Amino acid sequence: MNGEKHKVWVPGEMVEAVAYDNPIPGHGTRITINLPLWAAKPSNQFDLLLNPFFPIGDYINSVVNKQRAETISNVLYPDDHSHQGKELRLKQQFFFVSACLQDIIRRFKKAHSNFDELPDKVHCFPFLKDTHPSLSIAEIMRILIDEEHFGWNKARDLVCIVFFFTTYSVVAEGLEKIPVDLLGSLLPRHLQVYEKCKFNFSKLKKRIGLDYNRLSRVSIVEEGAVKMPIYHIFPSISGGFNTTAGSLDFYELWPENFQFKTNGVTRCRWIVVSNPSLCALISKWLGTETWIRNTDLLTRLRDYSSPSQLHFSLLFFYYLHFHSYCFLHHSSHFLPQPPSIHYFLSYYQHPHCSHSLQHLHQLPSHFL
Repeated sequence: MNGEKHKVWVPGEMVEAVAYDNPIPGHGTRITINLPLWAAKPSNQFDLLLNPFFPIGDYINSVVNKQRAETISNVLYPDDHSHQGKELRLKQQFFFVSACLQDIIRRFKKAHSNFDELPDKVHCFPFLKDTHPSLSIAEIMRILIDEEHFGWNKARDLVCIVFFFTTYSVVAEGLEKIPVDLLGSLLPRHLQVYEKCKFNFSKLKKRIGLDYNRLSRVSIVEEGAVKMPIYHIFPSISGGFNTTAGSLDFYELWPENFQFKTNGVTRCRWIVVSNPSLCALISKWLGTETWIRNTDLLTRLRDYSSPSQLHFSLLFFYYLHFHSYCFLHHSSHFLPQPPSIHYFLSYYQHPHCSHSLQHLHQLPSHFL
């Protein structure tokens, strides 16, 4: 096209992404946002009413194809200890990523014709959390280059503005690595995108004198590697990299792209909705409900920090006493374990639970 060569990806399997729109209301407003949840359906569904003389062999194949397509979105995060599980998980990750990005591009093109307006007009571009949506970079590059006919540099510049990545995982198991042969067999075009990123990446680093050991640690596609850490693409091709994990090599290369923020508490969900009694008490103490929108007002709760005023905490002990038949002293100390137990996080979650049990056994008998 226009005297230049363009890649054409011919997929071996096609499914349709059906959106189930869910309106999400805001607090104290009539405005809602739309949250689409995607379900995978076969691209050519069998309909007996339209073709009552459908051959029985084709009918069986149609049912099998329908089941195979719907399996992609039936179970989130399928077990990946087998090759079939790894393949299904990669299909699922790509399915959700591609469905969201194609829908975003479709909505943008419906209202705008100039892609230079994309960073200003599209405010719902994904803030990538952990490595599960890590195929987003390759997929949006594929869409912009193959379907919208952008040059590589222009597509990359757009992606650097609209994508942000965050992760708090510090263990290798939490940072997914995709087998190179699996990625090449299912998503060959995306592997080409990563290899192109690797070529530009390596060229840049060699020019500034980066040693080869460090280059190996930050490489996207390493020579002879069995698995590919595709999250390595984020520090160089994204608008920002928010992490508390160890990323020293990347930070020394792109310190301006790094931010260090941690999660907060969504008060509208975890206080106003989940704990209305606490919400009412805070509003009573502060004399206003505006703290729900302005969290700076919560600093005034320090005025009620004396034990005689924190009578609400006693309700928690009464609740435990009547529902769990457990009586606790009002000065009890808690060591909470809020996250769910994960296989790859067990190395520190289990010792934390054991540490809590040790504290329990060390308490004097009259406190038990």
